[in-house]
Amino acid sequence: MLNLNFKKQIHFNAHMGRMGNQMFQYACAKAIQEEQGFYCSLSHLDKIKYFQLDKREIIVNKVKAFLFFRLWKKIWGNDTLNTNLDCLQQLYQDQLISIVKPTTVWGFFQSPVYFDAIKDKIKKYFTVKEVYKKEYNSFLKKNGLEAGRYIALHIRRTDYKGFVVPGLQGDDFTLPSSYFHQALVKINNHQNWPVVFVSDDPNAMDELFPEIEQKIISRNNEITDFLILQNAGKIIISNSTYSWWAAYLNDHSGADVYCPKYFLGFKEQKEIPVKIYPAHWNQLAVM
Repeated sequence: MLNLNFKKQIHFNAHMGRMGNQMFQYACAKAIQEEQGFYCSLSHLDKIKYFQLDKREIIVNKVKAFLFFRLWKKIWGNDTLNTNLDCLQQLYQDQLISIVKPTTVWGFFQSPVYFDAIKDKIKKYFTVKEVYKKEYNSFLKKNGLEAGRYIALHIRRTDYKGFVVPGLQGDDFTLPSSYFHQALVKINNHQNWPVVFVSDDPNAMDELFPEIEQKIISRNNEITDFLILQNAGKIIISNSTYSWWAAYLNDHSGADVYCPKYFLGFKEQKEIPVKIYPAHWNQLAVM
């Protein structure tokens, strides 16, 4: 680990996006700090409260953020790097590591490229706290499920209707049901394993997938649904960083990940965000 240079500071504004995006920001910040010797903080860690994170992270982050605004920026000044949605279409590694004085950063940084060098540590930081696993274990027992022996399918719908991404077509980024059906066909034993549906619109699952007999529809909280996805033997993700992270943290032997090619750019067949997928994931065309 490099020695910290207190003049090289990055404060990530974590108000953009949801849990998945804050996980990307945290992972990016930890990698820059450990690999490049920066002093990094996030505006808050509320959206990732479920995870163990680094030792004493909540308190340490608050102290670092306080010092950033009350001391360091007054000594050396303050810059702003606002990548907004542009960082979905290019990587900002060079811009980040070129920072030479306290800088507030806005952006998404949704690629494992930013933190691949410390991915084992990142996976450890994102270990779910034991207190949040009780409902997941109860869900398994209630439905006769075994971790690593079911298919989990994530469908994001509600906020993606009316969702706009500058530079991309339309205002609806929900994936067509044909993508999910295609993924299920790719999974050879899908008729033998139960399928668990995780969605922000659970009431639509019966209508969209009437042919699946062993269908279990989750109506759990955010972190229980995350654990359902993370512990599946086969996981079909949507174009959402929430299920992306669940898949990335899935360490079950033989687990397969199926994902929509181009992510948010599926309408234009343009990779948005760039380099978001690990090489071994199964990318499926969205028709």
